[in-house]
Amino acid sequence: PVDVDKSESPDSKQNYSSSRQTEIKFVEKFFKDDNNNYLTRAHAPTTLARLLKGAPQEMKEGVAKLLLNAIGNQSKERDEVQQSCVLALGQIGDSDKDKIDVEIRETLKRIADDGDQQSRNFAMVALGQVGGRVGEGEDTDKGIKQVRDDLLTFLTKGKNHIRPWAGLGIGVMERSILDNSQSG
Repeated sequence: PVDVDKSESPDSKQNYSSSRQTEIKFVEKFFKDDNNNYLTRAHAPTTLARLLKGAPQEMKEGVAKLLLNAIGNQSKERDEVQQSCVLALGQIGDSDKDKIDVEIRETLKRIADDGDQQSRNFAMVALGQVGGRVGEGEDTDKGIKQVRDDLLTFLTKGKNHIRPWAGLGIGVMERSILDNSQSG
C-alpha cells in the first residue's frame, strides 16, 4: 500500500497510485465493473480490506457498504465474489456499536444462516475475526459477548456441517482477544 496522503480531499482526482485513498478508489471501481471477470473481481474485497489498515476511518464505511451490498438479499453476485466479501468483512468489522460494525456483524450472522455453504463456513471465521477486534467506539464488551454467544449457538445448536467452522470462529476470536490483551 502507498502511504496515506493526509492533505488529500476525499473527492480528489489524482493518479490512482498517488495515495492509499486513490488506491482504494481504484480497487472499488474495478470491483463495481461487471465487465471484469468475476474470479478476478473476487480478489478485490480482500484487497480493499488490506488497504484499509492505516487508511482514514471514513473510508471504512464506504468499503463496508460496497461489500455489504454485494452480499445483500437481492445480490446477483456469483458465489465466489460473495465468499470473498464475507472474508473481507471479517477483516474490516470490529466489536463496537458503530452502526456499520453492527451491520457487518448482523449480515455475517445472516449469511451463516442462509448463505451458500462456503459463505456460511467463511462467515463463522469472519465473525470470529470481528468479535476479536476491539473497536474505537462504545460497548465493545457487548459486541464481543454477542459474537461469542452467536458462535456458541452455532457450535451447540447448528447443523453438523457448520459446527466445526463455529469452533474455528471461536478459536480465532479468543486468540485475537488474548493477543490484544497481552499487547495492551
